[in-house]
Amino acid sequence: MTALSDGILSARYLCCWIPTLYLGFLLLNISEFTLSVVGSYRLTLPQLNSHFFAARNCIYAQAKSLDETLHLSLQECYCLPVLTYAVAAISLSVRQENELNACWNSVYRKLFGFHKWESVKYCIYGLNRLDLHSIIRLRRASFYRHIMLSASPFLCNIFWCFLVYSQHNDDILSVFRAYSDVVSDIRQDFRVNACLCVS
Repeated sequence: MTALSDGILSARYLCCWIPTLYLGFLLLNISEFTLSVVGSYRLTLPQLNSHFFAARNCIYAQAKSLDETLHLSLQECYCLPVLTYAVAAISLSVRQENELNACWNSVYRKLFGFHKWESVKYCIYGLNRLDLHSIIRLRRASFYRHIMLSASPFLCNIFWCFLVYSQHNDDILSVFRAYSDVVSDIRQDFRVNACLCVS
């Protein structure tokens, strides 16, 4: 009986990994969770930004008379998913993540009248929200936890191989802690970071 027929995959079998379709993405490299959009349409970061800004501006045009918090809730419901779709499974560079964070910060800048040189972190913290860096960390922690606890042995084995081959960062190791503690730590890190921006 082979490891594949048992539903158990060892690292030896994953070395000759066959690209697998999962949630509309193609898993290309299991050691990095490298993904590719399926089909001939590939979304690049500039295209993603233009889709985000189109959605953001559409909401601004239609919701000018709404209260700021209600307007912000609309932006979170309709525009934030454009920036964060599958972000937990994609390995972003620091530059790419900063660019996405700048896009999300533009919502606060435009809504509350901040200038480009002013930090919006304390405003985000004051509204009891998180910046995009923290949102991505939460999504990754949740994604890794769901993969690890999946009823599918295939997905569980993918997670364990990823854990073995990845550099052990806080996001992947968070699966071994209570999720409420992980959320609390991410919120605390953002609070400290926001307070440092003010002082």
